[in-house]
Amino acid sequence: MDRLNEYFLDYVEQFPSKCCSNAPRTLYKQERDWTCSIACIRTLLSAVQDEVESEDEFIEKYKFEIGPHYSKDIQDKSVFSECLSVIYGCNCKNTSIKQLFSYMEDGYYIMVESMYNYAHWYAVLGYYVIGDDPEKHKISIYDPYYDEVRLLNADEFSGMWLDGDHEKTGVYRDFIAIKKEAKE
Repeated sequence: MDRLNEYFLDYVEQFPSKCCSNAPRTLYKQERDWTCSIACIRTLLSAVQDEVESEDEFIEKYKFEIGPHYSKDIQDKSVFSECLSVIYGCNCKNTSIKQLFSYMEDGYYIMVESMYNYAHWYAVLGYYVIGDDPEKHKISIYDPYYDEVRLLNADEFSGMWLDGDHEKTGVYRDFIAIKKEAKE
């Protein structure tokens, strides 16, 4: 028998009730020990444009320095073209998992920063509803450090999707979501 969610009911209600997935065309491995954010940006860009610059070109063009980078840093560098719709976690307040995946349902490609490995980014590929119990739901991610796709429990993802520097950055759950703007 499944556990009854009485005390954690609000927590359980933050999970989506249907499956969704939106995987980019190419999954880029990070080439340095600090470039997970760049690898994820390149991965997301592969979904919305034909050519993606190499990691070296990207670092040089946008003047990335060694160290972790957050959505605010990336927003300040104007990495994404004006023909894209971009949502930055630094402009949002405590985004829920349900909201994050509603962006995916709307056609956004998503990367999140988490405590999986301190201040580490990965691309989110999908959310899968398994039965009625949100603890059994799964989330697929691409980890550019290990160059592999992983399947996580939704509540495990929720616990790890916490910015390691949230007191410094002011962002509790950091992410970036992009999609092509619709042509009028």
